[in-house]
Amino acid sequence: MATKKMAAKKMVAKKVSPMKQGLPPGAEITGKYNQRVTRDLQNFANQGSNFGKESGVSINSNLQATANPFSREYVTESGYTNVYGKDEKGNRQRLFRGKEGKGETINFITASKKKEEEVNSRRANNASAYNAISGSTSNLSNPTVLAKSVSLGNVKMNTRTGQSPTPQLRPMGKNSKKATPAKMKKC
Repeated sequence: MATKKMAAKKMVAKKVSPMKQGLPPGAEITGKYNQRVTRDLQNFANQGSNFGKESGVSINSNLQATANPFSREYVTESGYTNVYGKDEKGNRQRLFRGKEGKGETINFITASKKKEEEVNSRRANNASAYNAISGSTSNLSNPTVLAKSVSLGNVKMNTRTGQSPTPQLRPMGKNSKKATPAKMKKC
């Protein structure tokens, strides 16, 4: 456990150029992102593989989240259709048994497949949201993750110039006063 904490401190302490981090041009990581990474590295060190399990996401030690696939098994034998799923502990459990081709069976299978799509979509959304909050910077090459990171304040973008968004000189607006030249003093 102590080695994980030390590795977490080393990861945050290193400052790598944006190009090596896999950031797109014009992106710069903010201090808010670094605070969130520090917090989640601590959580990962405490919880290990259980970190992110509730949201259907597996998170590795680099804080990169991937969605766990949700699926059900459909078995047809002897004129009956059985639908199996997994319980919280990962054990196989029968959810439904019905005659093959009957309306009730067809309705349950349709609803079950719709549930699979919804859960997998939600888990993929959770993974991209986690990657936007404090995931690995290599995920920022994904446009949806980058957009979420910018909206959360983890990344600053300067899309106009395509350069790092450091303070730059801006052109004067129409309403701004023109700078007057300094008057020379007589010596």
